[in-house]
Amino acid sequence: MQKYFWIYLFIAFVGTLISYKNACHTNSYIPYNLFLDFYYGIISPDAVRDKFLNSFDSYQSNKVVTIFYSSIAFIKFSLIPILVFLWNRLNTIQKAIGLFISLIPFMGTVSIGTNKLILDTLVIFSLSLFIHLLSIKKGNRFKELSQRKTILILIISFTLFFPFYFNKSMSERNSNFQYMETVSKENAIKIPFYSSSNKSDIVSPKIMEFYIKVSTYLTQGYYGMSLALDEKFDSTYGIGHSYFLLDQFKYFFNIDLIERTYQFKVHDEWDRLVQWHSFYSQVANDVGFYGLIFIMFILGYLLSSIYISAIRDNNIIAKTLLPLFAIMFIYMPANNQIFNFMETMFSFWVLLFLWLLSKRFEKREVC
Repeated sequence: MQKYFWIYLFIAFVGTLISYKNACHTNSYIPYNLFLDFYYGIISPDAVRDKFLNSFDSYQSNKVVTIFYSSIAFIKFSLIPILVFLWNRLNTIQKAIGLFISLIPFMGTVSIGTNKLILDTLVIFSLSLFIHLLSIKKGNRFKELSQRKTILILIISFTLFFPFYFNKSMSERNSNFQYMETVSKENAIKIPFYSSSNKSDIVSPKIMEFYIKVSTYLTQGYYGMSLALDEKFDSTYGIGHSYFLLDQFKYFFNIDLIERTYQFKVHDEWDRLVQWHSFYSQVANDVGFYGLIFIMFILGYLLSSIYISAIRDNNIIAKTLLPLFAIMFIYMPANNQIFNFMETMFSFWVLLFLWLLSKRFEKREVC
């Protein structure tokens, strides 16, 4: 197993380097300034974010390399869950190298002054550990946890780091409450339960400020959805739920369905690229809001089936899929985090296919 794990680590490392270059807009696939850029991202998130945003016009990803990356993205994404599940079977060097590779995306997101991958990394580590503990015999859970003290320390560190960095980066972007109330072009958003003269005596103002910023950050897509509900439905034929697919069909096939999306129709009031739009209104581009009811039922059924497969059958592919579902559901009020981006979209479909394949093999063994 250890011999094959080295091959797995190598592929995950290659995928991570490609992802890092595309995400951070660097000139090389080797992140020579990884630690220095990470340091600058911590002390000055606003400056590094401005530099990153200014690089959009000049940066060009290599299409061939990106297409290759799409085929191995699921290996890169599954590294953290696999590390957690197989931790006590790996030697010290494999653990150290695996953790380093898995933390490169986190360091990259800090180096460009963004927050999302910090929360994602925390969710993936935490949920992977929780799923693993649920899937083993009750008498062994404490032993399994004690064998993963390094993972536990990482989870605690991320839990402490995320609110600190989120608050710091959002504050430096001037994301105060006055700004949040003006992101709608008609100033339709109000935050009435917080003001400088109305601070809770029970909850610390700093904690309340963090809570409001996070809740606004994660739920802003609902406003875009509320606008979309008043718009006419024009089907986007199965690709409108994904910004990535919309862009690729336009680039490769000259098929532009963007104008048919709800997000385009409400752009004058709620910017389709700057502001977030909920998962629901993006999926509704393809099936309408009534059809969305059936999509949610299918997702719920699929989630329950994969959960049972992970916990009862100890299916490692199902265990790896559950963090993707967690990210999907956490961000549903905000946007379609899984299908808007190439890495997570391909990871989801490849892992889902592999899980369905594994279920067929399980049935054959039973027969």
